[in-house]
Formats: sequence, structure tokens, C-alpha cells
Amino acid sequence: MPLNLTNAWRFRLTLVVSITALIGLLVTWNPAEAATPTLTAQSATIAVGELTSIPIILSEAPNGVSGFDIIVSLSKASVGSIIEADFPSMGLAQYTQISSSEVRLKAVDLSGVVESGATNIVLANLTIQGVKKGTADIQISVSMLDDDSGYPIVAEIVNGALTVKKATGGKSGTDKGGTGKGGGRGKK
Repeated sequence: MPLNLTNAWRFRLTLVVSITALIGLLVTWNPAEAATPTLTAQSATIAVGELTSIPIILSEAPNGVSGFDIIVSLSKASVGSIIEADFPSMGLAQYTQISSSEVRLKAVDLSGVVESGATNIVLANLTIQGVKKGTADIQISVSMLDDDSGYPIVAEIVNGALTVKKATGGKSGTDKGGTGKGGGRGKK
């Protein structure tokens, strides 16, 4: 019996030490330090035919960024078209046009440009053109977003919105330029 009593004591002691350590962690934990980064597509309002630049921004990178693979799409392809992408904060980068309303963005930070503690990191800028009056969500889907140690960065996704309004000013495609009755020279 003494052997069983010793094992029971060891178990109780281990349990007490474990619970004490857990309480210590909970007491010293600061939720402000454990804030979840956000990955945001900015919103924009433009007219039909106009271009705008939409940045894709990571709010913070406590351990830097080694690379990412994300897809950005417009929820309504008829409203806008993604023309191109550029990557101001990354070394080796590429974008692939999946469709007129969807692109895949990949980058690797080989030069260590995005270091630990960086904030408001522009991962990419998308050039979008307004095609038709309406509103479309600018949606982000993350396949991979890793820190400098190779661990995943778990970021809250904040989708943007593209609002396209009717073009103002200038002649529209339906303007006939007059009544068509006399007085004019006509085409030569």
C-alpha cells in the first residue's frame, strides 16, 4: 500500500503545481498584448470608368512577415475589374489574374523588409476599375500568411467595399448632339 500512497501524493503534487502555474499565467496575461492582427481591404467609391488603388493592409506583424499567398476577389464581377497589383513591402512577388474580378497574390520577404513589430504593412495595392454602377465586396481569402519563424499569422479578415457610381460630366454614349433638323453641315 505505501507505494500506491506515494503515487497518489505525486499525482496531487503535480496537479497543484500545474494549477498554480496556470493561475500565474492567467494573472499575468494581458489581452492588449495578444490582440489579433487584421488583414484589411480598404473601401473606395469611384465612377464608372475610373481607376482606384485599393491597399491590402496587415495591421501588425509582431514577428515579421516571411511571405503570403492570398486571393482577393470582387463579389460582383459586373461592378469592377481588377487591373493589376503591386507589392511595395515585399521582395519577390507575383500576382496571377484568375479572372477580371479575382487575383492571387504571392510574395516572399527575402530581404527582411517587414521586420518584427512592424505595423500597417501594405502587402499589396490593387488597381481596380469601375465597370458598372453598383456595389461589390472586396473579399480576402488567405491560403498562407507566415511570420519570420514560419508560423502562421492568424489575422481577422476585414473585407472592403467597392461602390461604383454613374459617371458624371462629359457626353454619354447616348447623346445624339441635337434634334437632327437642318442648320448643320453634316459629315464631310
